Amino acid sequence: MHRRYLPHCGVRGMRYISSVRPRVPSFAGRLGLYCGLALLAWAYYAYEWRSFANFVRETDHCQLAFCDFVNHYYPQAQEIFDAVQPVDGFMYSATFAWVLAPIGRLPLGMALKVWAALQAVLTALMVLPLSWLFLRGTDRFWWRLAYFALSLTSMPLLHNFKWGQVSVLLTLCVIAAAFLDGGRRVSVLAGFLMAFAAAIKFYPALFFLAFLFRKQWLAFASAVVLAVLMLALPMWPMGYDHSRSFYTGKVVPMMGKEIVEDPNAQYFIRVLTADFPSTFPRITSVSVLKPAGRAVALLNILLAFSTGLLRIPEASRRRLIVCLLSLTLPFVVTTSWTHYFVYLPFCQICLTYEAARIVRRGNQWRMSTVWVLGTVSAVLSSIPMMRAQANWLAYVTPGFVFYANLSALLAAYIVMQTLICTPETSFLSNVRARFAVRRVGNERAVLS
Repeated sequence: MHRRYLPHCGVRGMRYISSVRPRVPSFAGRLGLYCGLALLAWAYYAYEWRSFANFVRETDHCQLAFCDFVNHYYPQAQEIFDAVQPVDGFMYSATFAWVLAPIGRLPLGMALKVWAALQAVLTALMVLPLSWLFLRGTDRFWWRLAYFALSLTSMPLLHNFKWGQVSVLLTLCVIAAAFLDGGRRVSVLAGFLMAFAAAIKFYPALFFLAFLFRKQWLAFASAVVLAVLMLALPMWPMGYDHSRSFYTGKVVPMMGKEIVEDPNAQYFIRVLTADFPSTFPRITSVSVLKPAGRAVALLNILLAFSTGLLRIPEASRRRLIVCLLSLTLPFVVTTSWTHYFVYLPFCQICLTYEAARIVRRGNQWRMSTVWVLGTVSAVLSSIPMMRAQANWLAYVTPGFVFYANLSALLAAYIVMQTLICTPETSFLSNVRARFAVRRVGNERAVLS
C-alpha cells in the first residue's frame, strides 16, 4: 500500500483492503481459475444461443456477423482510392479508411477471416492482459480475476464483437496510454496510442486531458501533434478538396444532430425522452437537457482535474481520471451505441477497488454504497440481463446500458467526495505534505 495514501491500518479504526491480503494461488492455480471461468462463460454462451448463427440473429437487428465491417468498413476500404464522400454509414475519419485499405484488396471471405482474427485478438487483450496495467502486482490477482469475469459477461463487449466494431481497439489504446510508465520513448508511445484512437473516431481526444491533468507534457504534446498529422495525412493522396468533402459528407452532419432516434443509442436525452415522455417531451426537452449533459461533462472534467490535488497514489489518480472521462461519453456523444460502453468493466472494478482501499469506520456506508452501485452497473450491462428481456429492443430501448453507466458515475462521485472530504487525502493534506517534503529538503541543503 502506498505509504502516503492514508495512515496505517489500526490508526483511528482505519481498515483497508491491503490490511487483509487473501492468499494468492500459484501460477498453475491462477491459470486454472482463468481457464475455468472462460469455460464457464463459453458453456453459458452455448446454452443461451446454441449456435453462432443464433447469437448473430438474436443480438441486435442485423443478421450478419461483423455487420459494420461488411456493410461499411469493407466497402469504404475498397473505394477509398477514388472516394470523395464516405460510403453510407461510415462515420469515421479518412485516416481510418486508409488504414483499412489493405483489407479492401482481399476477397470478402478472406477479409472477414482477417477481421474476425483481429477482433478475437483485441477482445482477448481487453479481457486479460490489460488488467495488468491498471491493477499491477500479484496481490491484486483476485481483482484482476473479477475484472476478467465482468468482461466475459459484459454485453457491450459482446456487442462490439458481433458488429465487428472498433470500440475495443479505442478503449485499449486509451487505457494503455493512460497507464504506460517510462521515459521519453514511452511517453511518445502513449501519445501515439491516444492520437491513433482519436484519429479513428474523434471522441477519444477527450482523453488527452488525462496527460494534461497529470502534467505529462511530452505525452500530451505528442498526442496533439500526432493526431493532427494523422487526420491531415489523407490530404496527400486525396487532395485537400476531396479530403475536406470526405469529412463534411457524413461525420459533420451526424455531429450536428441533437438526438439520434435509433433505440440502440444510449445517449442520455434519447433514453430519458423514451422512458419518461410525460416528464421529458421530445420536442421541448432537448434544449433543456443538452446543457445539463454539458454540465455533467464539465463536472467530470473538473473532478478529473482535482485528482491531481489529492494526496493519493499515482495509480489511483490514473484510474479515477480515466473512469470520470469515460463515464462522460453518453452525456455528450449523441450516438453512444451499446458497444461504446466496453469501458464499463474497467470502471466497475476500479471504483469498487478504490472504495475498498479507503474504507474506514466513519465511511463504511458510503463505501458500501459504491459497491452496491458497482454491482448494479455490472448487472444492468451484463449478458444475463439482456437475455432476461423479451428481445434486443426490450433491452436497449429503455437504456439499460445508460443506467449502468449512470450507476458507475454515481459511484465515482461518492469515491471522489470521500477523498476530497477525508482529512488524510484532502487538498489541504496534500499541500501540507508537499510543504513538509520541501522543508526537509531545505534543511538538508543547509546542513550540507
